[in-house]
Amino acid sequence: MIGLVIATHADLAAQLLEAAQGIIGPVSRARTMCLDKQCDPEALAQQMAQLIAEVGSDGDGVLVMTDMFGGTPANVAARFLSDPDIEVINGVNLPMLLKFPSGRQSKTLAELTLFLQDYGQKSVVVSRDLIGCGIS
Repeated sequence: MIGLVIATHADLAAQLLEAAQGIIGPVSRARTMCLDKQCDPEALAQQMAQLIAEVGSDGDGVLVMTDMFGGTPANVAARFLSDPDIEVINGVNLPMLLKFPSGRQSKTLAELTLFLQDYGQKSVVVSRDLIGCGIS
C-alpha cells in the first residue's frame, strides 16, 4: 500500500488530514509534518526520513505532498527524489487527499502521482464560471 506524508508550513498538513478523515474516515499509512519558522532543514530531513520509513515499510512507495513548490517542505522532500519509490507533489489540496485512499488501491506510485496532480488542478475552479452565473 502506497504511503503518504503531508508536509506543510504551520499546521496546514494536520488540518488537511483531519478534514479529509472527517469526510472519508481514517486514512491508513498517512503522516503529517508541520513546520514552524525555527525549523532546521537537517532536522526536518531526518524527521521526513522517519515518516517515510513508517508509511513506506511495505515497499509500495511513498507519496509526499507539500503545500508549495520552493518552500522548505518541498525543498526537504526533494532530497528524497533519488529514491525511485518516492514521489513529491507540491500544492496539496483537500480534493487530492480525498482521492488518495481509493487511488492507491488500483494504481502504481507513478500513476497515482499523475492522477492526483491532474485531479488537484481540476478541483481549482471559479464558481461563477462553473455554474454559469454571469453578470448581465
